[in-house]
Amino acid sequence: MVLEKKEYSSWSHLIVEAYHHGMANMDKAHLDKAKELLMDDLESSFLRGEEKPCVRPSGGINCAAMTQLIAQGYGRSEGDDLPRMLFATGHFHHNLTYAALLSALPKEAFHLEIEEEVDLTMDWWPKADGFKQQGHIDLQLRCLDPEWLLPGVPHYIMADIKTKHALGMTKTKDIIEPASDIWGNLDQLAVYSDLKGTMDAGALLIYLNRETPKERYKRVKAQYVLPEHLQEALVNVKRRVGAWDGPFYPELWDRKQKGDKNFMPCQGYCSVQAECEARREGWEV
Repeated sequence: MVLEKKEYSSWSHLIVEAYHHGMANMDKAHLDKAKELLMDDLESSFLRGEEKPCVRPSGGINCAAMTQLIAQGYGRSEGDDLPRMLFATGHFHHNLTYAALLSALPKEAFHLEIEEEVDLTMDWWPKADGFKQQGHIDLQLRCLDPEWLLPGVPHYIMADIKTKHALGMTKTKDIIEPASDIWGNLDQLAVYSDLKGTMDAGALLIYLNRETPKERYKRVKAQYVLPEHLQEALVNVKRRVGAWDGPFYPELWDRKQKGDKNFMPCQGYCSVQAECEARREGWEV
C-alpha cells in the first residue's frame, strides 16, 4: 500500500512521511531485497581485508590536518573492530530505509537511485595515492509527477543517510551550516553534488535513530541543505584536499583553542588523533 498522493511543501516532509508509511506497510519484495543487500553488507563490514587509509568523500575531508595525515597513510590500527561495527549498524538502517521508501513511494511517480557507485573525476580531486578514486551516493530521488510537490520544490534531490543515538537526534538543527558541520556531512554531499552538477538543487541529510526511541525522540529527521551551504562546504573541501601535501594545519583543534563550543572529533573520534597530537607540539598558526 503506497503513500496517498498529496502536494508536499518540501522533500523533508515527504521523506519523513514516506519512511513511517513504508515501515508500517512494508512490501515483501522490497524487504526481501533489503535482506539480500544486508547479507552482502555484513560480509563486507566484517570479512573484508585491511584497507590502506585513504581520504574519501565520507571521511577525512572535514579538517585540513585529517586530510593530510590520512593521505600520508596514517589511520586506525589493524584489528580495530569499531569501524566494522559502525558500518554493519549503518547498513542495517540504510537498507531498511530504502525498503520503506520504495514501499511507500509509487514507482510511476518517483524514481529512486540507491547506492550509486561513482568515479571521482573532478579535476580538483587529487589523483594521488592516499585518495580514494571511487565513492557511492546513498540515495537520489527524482519526482516524475509534479503534482506531488509544490511549485519551487526541486524535482531532484540527493540524500545521505546518517545514524545517530537517541540523544543525538534531539541536537540536530533544522538548518545545517558548514560552520557547525564538524563531522563532514555537508562536505560529503558537496563533493557528490559537484560531481553530479546538482548543487543548485540543494541536498538532504536523513538522520535515523539507531536506538529504540522513546516517545520524545524522533525516529527519523530529514534536513534540507541549502545550495549556498553546499557551495561553502565545497570551497572548504577544495582548500583541504588542495593543500594535503602543504603546511600542517590542525583545523578543528585550532578552532577549539580559539573558543569554538562545538564538540570536536579531536576529542577521541579522530582516526589520526595520535599523530596529530605529536605534530601539534609547539605548533602555531
